[in-house]
Amino acid sequence: MPASDDALGAVSPHQSFVHSLLFSARGPSTARSKRLRAEAAARRLHQSSTTRIPGVIKYNFRLVALVFILCAPVYFYSLVQTHTHVAVTGLLFAAEALAFVLNLLFFFNFWFATERNKVSLRSFHPRLPEKDWPHVDLCFTHFLEPVAQLHDPLAAALTMDYPPDKLHIKILDDGYLGKRGEHYEVTPLGLELEQMVQDLLGGTHPTRMKLSGHLVPRRHAAPGGMLVVTYIDEEKRLPSVSIVSRMKGEETFFKTGNVENALYNAALESPFVALFDGDTEPHRDFLTRTLPLFYRFEPETKRWRVNWEVGFVQTRQRFKNVAHRFGPDDPLNQSNGVFFSAIQAGRDGLGMADSLGTNEIYFRPALDDALGLVYGPLSGDLATGVKLHNFGWKGLYLNAVLAEGLCRNTVGDTLLERKRWVVGSIQMLLLSLNWRALFSARFLVAPLRLQTEARLAALLKRPERFVNPLADDDVGYEARQMRRESFWMGVARRVLFLETTLRPLGSLVAFAMIILALVFMLGNVPPLRFFHEGGGWTYGLIYLGIVASYQFLRLFAISLGCYSLFLDGTSGQDVWREVQGYFTFAWVSALGIVEAVAGAVSGRRIQWETQKKGLRPLAELPNVFLLFVLFGSICIAFVNIFVKGSTERRTTMDSMDAVAYGVFLWVCIWPSTRCTLAALARMPLWSFKMPKFVWTAAGIVIGIAIISIMGRYAQPAPNIGAFERNDYPTGPIIGPDGVTIYQNASLAFQTVFWGPNKIFLPADAATSTYDTGGYVLDSSTGRVSSQLMGYAMMIAVQLNQRTEFDALWRWVQSNMMPQPPSPYYGYVASQVSPDGTILNPAPFPDAEQYMATALMFAGSRWQALGPDGSGDYRQAAYDMLETMLYTQRLNANFANSTDMFNGTSHLVTYQPDPVTRAYIRTATLNPAFYEVWRRFAPKRLGAGVGGFWEKARDAARVLLSVSGNLNSGLFPELVNTDGSPNKGPDGTGDQWSKDTWMVQPNLALDVIWWDRNGAALDACVRYTNFLLAEGVKFYGIRYQPSTNAMLEQGLNFTQRVGLVAVNAMPAIAAGSAVNAQPFFDAIQQIDLAAIMTATNTDRAFHGLLYLLGLLTSSGRYRVFDPNYGAGPE
Repeated sequence: MPASDDALGAVSPHQSFVHSLLFSARGPSTARSKRLRAEAAARRLHQSSTTRIPGVIKYNFRLVALVFILCAPVYFYSLVQTHTHVAVTGLLFAAEALAFVLNLLFFFNFWFATERNKVSLRSFHPRLPEKDWPHVDLCFTHFLEPVAQLHDPLAAALTMDYPPDKLHIKILDDGYLGKRGEHYEVTPLGLELEQMVQDLLGGTHPTRMKLSGHLVPRRHAAPGGMLVVTYIDEEKRLPSVSIVSRMKGEETFFKTGNVENALYNAALESPFVALFDGDTEPHRDFLTRTLPLFYRFEPETKRWRVNWEVGFVQTRQRFKNVAHRFGPDDPLNQSNGVFFSAIQAGRDGLGMADSLGTNEIYFRPALDDALGLVYGPLSGDLATGVKLHNFGWKGLYLNAVLAEGLCRNTVGDTLLERKRWVVGSIQMLLLSLNWRALFSARFLVAPLRLQTEARLAALLKRPERFVNPLADDDVGYEARQMRRESFWMGVARRVLFLETTLRPLGSLVAFAMIILALVFMLGNVPPLRFFHEGGGWTYGLIYLGIVASYQFLRLFAISLGCYSLFLDGTSGQDVWREVQGYFTFAWVSALGIVEAVAGAVSGRRIQWETQKKGLRPLAELPNVFLLFVLFGSICIAFVNIFVKGSTERRTTMDSMDAVAYGVFLWVCIWPSTRCTLAALARMPLWSFKMPKFVWTAAGIVIGIAIISIMGRYAQPAPNIGAFERNDYPTGPIIGPDGVTIYQNASLAFQTVFWGPNKIFLPADAATSTYDTGGYVLDSSTGRVSSQLMGYAMMIAVQLNQRTEFDALWRWVQSNMMPQPPSPYYGYVASQVSPDGTILNPAPFPDAEQYMATALMFAGSRWQALGPDGSGDYRQAAYDMLETMLYTQRLNANFANSTDMFNGTSHLVTYQPDPVTRAYIRTATLNPAFYEVWRRFAPKRLGAGVGGFWEKARDAARVLLSVSGNLNSGLFPELVNTDGSPNKGPDGTGDQWSKDTWMVQPNLALDVIWWDRNGAALDACVRYTNFLLAEGVKFYGIRYQPSTNAMLEQGLNFTQRVGLVAVNAMPAIAAGSAVNAQPFFDAIQQIDLAAIMTATNTDRAFHGLLYLLGLLTSSGRYRVFDPNYGAGPE
């Protein structure tokens, strides 16, 4: 077997799949297609043994990519479940969704990856004699760059390892001729170029050929004509050299017009055309290394023949002046290592490598078949490669450095070059959309575009007429037609086209990440929160693990694609620079997108910006500005950590996460901006390099996950409540029966609400259905109490029992709302009979407060309309708050209508009527609820800093701090506004009794949720220590707070079970300051079934208090923030 089969390069086993796609596209077999299948099978059998990519690596990549795709729905569900502010997490969600699409397209590059062996024309066996080597036109494109840049490339071309009589060097100089008035003349740059060529060729004199504009075949490229200056070495020691220039019109078509003028107007005749930028110096073996990929060995004739399936071969780019200009670390990613080492090599497996217009060689018949290069987009070379793929030609890639050029000399020129790439890619996308109603005709109709589309359509729709060999030796025309017709190859072309044209949209992802970082650092709003209300450690860790796993899979798949698939893969620095590039080039990419779209709509031609010295303000300064903004934001976040500490909106751990996030972005844009800053300081561009800084930043980023987990327990500020710390304190998680406290609470809910002696009864007693509502019956009075209804609604929303919640609220709306002309219109009646008759229309403030807060939590937790569909839960809560504050104004036409809160003292009244407004019931002071309203209610209803509810919260805290006994923590039932006891109408208002049991739980709730360093905490500590001194099994149910004398012990468990349950709340609030275990033991020893079956007992009151105590002990009595929703369950 000929060793020279290696000339085709190593091809991976996946090509059996590719060939099956091709040969299954045309329906019934023919003798010709059978022959082609047989040849393909023989070729695959040989070539698979020479692949350099082990199958295990390739399939590992595919497996990881598939797992990544399958994990995506779970990941995005986790983003929803751990969301913070809707807008912030929504932006993250949108950015991640776009990134996911771009990742899918990126991974497709590697699905059929291959890597080619590197061979030479001189290593062919059987040997290919030099006399049979093809003629090659080697072209340098040049415009206004210094002529000196062409010297070394031209000198290298003259000494290439190729027969000089078969090599024809062309300098395609768009700056050789200049127009003065109506005439064209040689410019000083052109004269300098002539002199340089003569010097290199040893004084050879040129011959000149000039064609007028009406004689050239493609007049749009050279409307004024063209001029060719040719230098021929008479001794034939050197290749011929020609300067090809054109007389341009107003529309120049840039590089495409320049090359097309040479190909078709100057009549280049060689079958192969090599293209290089004017500053690119080809290696001596460029042609001998690239031309083998255009050849195939025919076993029948034992000859080498041109492979008419290959349209072009692209090689890698490298710049030899990067280290000199920018430093060895390539801060602007000029080498573009990920693209050249991984993406191009991956696309080569499908024969769909990108054409880049330099360091490549075209098969001239392929260009002729596709009617030449593509006009219109700035990236005409890239579009030309896509067009050749559409015509069925293969684009191959040789991952070898066979030529070296010069990178841009300044940061600004580099950024503008990237912008030009973006403009070209977006223009290609917009041209493919062909929206004639939106885009200008001037943009859509470029030279030869309609003819090209017509020819391609004819090849696809009428192959029997148009599919013919392009030449006598064209044996690849059927294979090309198969590639054109194959459905799956068409899919692959479209996917890779989208990957190319949508790649600039990565800048939108970068912009989103920058905005999120600034919001995080300055606005104290993290994009995600894993340990927040509604979810404990377990669920938070699960969601954190999902998010971390998804990101790991993404990075792992990228690393496999970039590092492991190819022996000549990318370096770690290349991948890191690619990541940095998303942020470095985000601004110019966005400019490019806008410029491309605007040009398509207006029809304005976008100019090709030439290189120049100095600053490019519009391209460079935004990154410098962002650098300083990020630096200032990081400093502010550091101040938050070390000076301000934690606040009600931000924990120290939040600030640390924000700093890590900001430092990561700062490091990403630092490489480009340090070069700009060095240029402004007139120093070498590499002057501000910071070795080891990247590794330090990487360590910080890796620490984010650890910090997040530590933040679960390591909250440094003791004065921050559970809501801000994302951690609700609990009693023992597992009870003596082996069941968790939360499970006990759920079971207890079923017993209390639905057991044999249930307290939750249907509105329609005849059918026992809850469709029209349900109520909690006070068995001791036979009435429906608004207080118990409020407790029940709060318990239902905390336990996620929406059915019961809706039934309760429906019954309140239908039966407990006094109607005009009652002075209590808008309030909830305190006492109602089961048949809906209002017995006492005066509201009970404690009930109103519980209902309003429960409705607000329901709106946050369920984010849905209320049971009757007339409005959402949150709006119902707002209506109740409005009634509490503004009843006197709203009911101005009704006599004796009074606000529930005193507008002067900001304290809740005993009842909203003129008689009882003089004193206050301590059990209705609930500063924890006022803080909820302050944070989450509208400002028009007293929310916000300095609003009514902030003043009400502070007033309640002050009053409770001065009205309780300083030794026992016991409170009288009624107090005056100065905190002194008030005996009330019945003379017992100065006692601590059943009507006062909820004072300490309300204080505990304030401590647990919000304020761990206030007077409420001291009161909880005093109260629990007092009960411990009395004996947890023996303390009384009624006391005289002024003397701490016990008035009633009430050892009968039916009298004290509710008190025993809620006493666990202040014990939890007191924390380590007291021995709380006896209180937990007491609540776990309660026999709920005995309570619910006992006669002559207030089982509804005790049962609901028992549930509140269990909820608090399990850490499930929580705040539900409307910005977060319910959180994980």
